[in-house]
Amino acid sequence: KAIPALLLSLLLLTACQRQTDPAPSPSVPPESSPEVSLPAAEPSPTPTPEDEIFAPDMPVDEDFWEKEFRDEGTDALVMRVSIALPQPTDGFPQAVRNHYAFLRAEIETQAEDRAERARAEYEAARAGGQDFLPVAWEGNYSVERNDGRYLSVRRDDTRFDGGLRDIAAVAGETFDLATGAIVTLDSLAAGDVDAFRETWAALVCAQIAPDAENYFETYEQLVREIEPQFCLTEEGLSLYYQVYEIAPYTMGVCQFDIPRTELDGLWTA
Repeated sequence: KAIPALLLSLLLLTACQRQTDPAPSPSVPPESSPEVSLPAAEPSPTPTPEDEIFAPDMPVDEDFWEKEFRDEGTDALVMRVSIALPQPTDGFPQAVRNHYAFLRAEIETQAEDRAERARAEYEAARAGGQDFLPVAWEGNYSVERNDGRYLSVRRDDTRFDGGLRDIAAVAGETFDLATGAIVTLDSLAAGDVDAFRETWAALVCAQIAPDAENYFETYEQLVREIEPQFCLTEEGLSLYYQVYEIAPYTMGVCQFDIPRTELDGLWTA
């Protein structure tokens, strides 16, 4: 696979805001985080259970798309896209396959739109005698759990959009394979949602505490207020906070892995 929802509402895709200011102090969160959107697939109608019996670890193929966009007059490279997406095979519910088919189409549409802006930016830089660095967008994925009950996929998105730094984002997508429905974090609670949320939040804060100086001083509040992306794994639960959500840029996407034994009796996964 080559080197950004739902990277919240389609791997977080529309606007990678340029980073022109120095990284914020670890003690205080920035006033406004850059908006990084990973493309998210269109919500599907509420599915009904399907009759198929899903075998554990059904194969997930790869859908790989790459393209170079060039200036029509000079043939200069203005944007390069390299995206790998999961492609669930025919044994998966139709809703799951539709999700990634729609996502692929959305990525192509947004890439074409961004390339038009990149061409305009290139022409402006050329007219002004300035250097132009091509826009780059790279996406990868990993299957975190695929056991016949759930399919859980992590999608990583990295984009250089003309600023000082690359911007990374993560999207987690988990499907109930009995219905094809997307699973939310709260829907995993075994009854008391508040107890489930407070337990995983406290466990995240306990992991941060030894290195708290590297996070915003209000991290305990932010961990609870911000809805993280997540994946189910064979070992338990992985939670992801985007760049700038609970820590400065230098910390990147923050991942916290919670063993399933820590959530016994509180969740159904």
